[in-house]
Amino acid sequence: MIYTIIVEKVPLVSVIIPTYNRRNLLEEAIKSVLAEDFSDYEIIVVDDGSNDGTEEYVKSIFLPKSGQVDLQLRFFETKNKGAAAARNFGIKEARGEYLAFLDADDLWARDFLSTAMNYLKSHQDTFVVYADQQIGVNYVTETRSRFQKNPPQNKFTVPFFIDNSPIQISSAVIRKKVIEDVGGFNESLRIHEDVELWNRISEKYEFGYIEKVLGLYRLRSDNISGLTNNKQFVSEARKYLQIYLDRRKDRQLTEEEKMGFATAEEFINNIESQL
Repeated sequence: MIYTIIVEKVPLVSVIIPTYNRRNLLEEAIKSVLAEDFSDYEIIVVDDGSNDGTEEYVKSIFLPKSGQVDLQLRFFETKNKGAAAARNFGIKEARGEYLAFLDADDLWARDFLSTAMNYLKSHQDTFVVYADQQIGVNYVTETRSRFQKNPPQNKFTVPFFIDNSPIQISSAVIRKKVIEDVGGFNESLRIHEDVELWNRISEKYEFGYIEKVLGLYRLRSDNISGLTNNKQFVSEARKYLQIYLDRRKDRQLTEEEKMGFATAEEFINNIESQL
């Protein structure tokens, strides 16, 4: 573990970056945070058991040398347990009142944090806010943004997948007490752990959204969330749907939930038929 924090002031926002064998992309993600026009944050990098020299690479680039300004960055190495466990580890270490998650694949616009925090400041009853994203597939940016493909909404009560969602983990800022209230990420899921979290948060809280592109979601052929032709995607999706049903075993599904569940099952079946 590398400690590079010197400043004792408690940050307002903790930026949590989980990473697994994304050494070169991680540098770009960290630098996009350092370029923010909002400075009241700390960066927590959680290496989920990488074997590509991530720790040494981060240390060589970001560990302050003599005379350099402290970057408020902390690095932790954990055993490989998946993104959910890495994020939960980061949450426990976070000192900020708010949490912002940035996957090592993704990038923020320079005004992402300032815009999100200004929104939360002016909407005192909102504890979760997310912004629009540009989507890049294999380094080619799509013409339509995420909101243009999937209109934003204030609740996520039905099952869904990132492919047809207006929200993505790197586009949100969340008050820490909200995450703690719902129990963090479900570590039994290797994929779809983010949408499962949005479902649980929606049971208690509404989401705010910012209709401005403030980030880039980079989807590549080796990015696990983009492997819709992968058997693991299907098996984890079915596990996610079962978790969704188990949380509602004491009541009947609403018509909206039934429709959402049927749509999700159809989506999974279509993927499975192509394997």
